[in-house]
Amino acid sequence: MKLRLLFIAMMALLVSGCMDTMMAVPAAAVSGVGTVVGGIWSAITSIF
Repeated sequence: MKLRLLFIAMMALLVSGCMDTMMAVPAAAVSGVGTVVGGIWSAITSIF
């Protein structure tokens, strides 16, 4: 029952167009983490 309610809520978000905004935030966060990891990796490799 709860899963069905969640599915309906997700479909409603998709229809309203909020999904694009919701997906953009995690994408930006992942990109930021990748930049940090890349910076740490280049610092480590430059030491060795």
